[in-house]
Amino acid sequence: MKSEEIANLLEQYGSKLILYARQWSSSPEDIVHDAFLQLIQLQFPPAVPPDNPIAWLFRVVRNRALDQCKLQQRRREREQIHALERQNEPSPSSQFLEDYSFSSDPWQGIPEEQKGIGNWFLPDGININNGVHHTPLANLDHESRSKIINGPIKESKVEEALKQLNPMDREIIIASIWGNRSFAEIGELLGCGTSTAHRRFHAALSQLKTILSE
Repeated sequence: MKSEEIANLLEQYGSKLILYARQWSSSPEDIVHDAFLQLIQLQFPPAVPPDNPIAWLFRVVRNRALDQCKLQQRRREREQIHALERQNEPSPSSQFLEDYSFSSDPWQGIPEEQKGIGNWFLPDGININNGVHHTPLANLDHESRSKIINGPIKESKVEEALKQLNPMDREIIIASIWGNRSFAEIGELLGCGTSTAHRRFHAALSQLKTILSE
């Protein structure tokens, strides 16, 4: 890929990837920045660039954000263990190790409160690309916006509605509506079939619209 093509990817997908990473990460801009740096490095031999750079970026951003979230939780657990040990209390270290044993489940090790999107909709939007602000609802085209809402609505209400969704369903909604990913790509990201991603999307979309209409 030429540098201009990578710059175009950043322009088109930078804010989408930041919003996607914000489901798990408190520093999504750093996650996306590192992913683009890795993409640039893959353009030089003997590295092999990805065939589908957009799908690759979403996968890398997702994995990095999940890893960061788990590492932060492990750090907090260690701090709690050390604090208990200093107080000569029984250490829950064995339970800690059991909780964080290897698993294919990407949500393992992430506390329930962090499975929500937090401040996913920032009041002032997301600042990337020379100070251009991107607000989640303003960035949606009419077709995408009409899938979830009709007429004006506060972003905080959409945020609260998204928080009420199952984490996997929320990720599918975000990847599809804000990330413009196909159900085949979403299925690959989440490790499920295309039909499953499609079915869960429509069920979650129906739930989201019901919540927003209340």
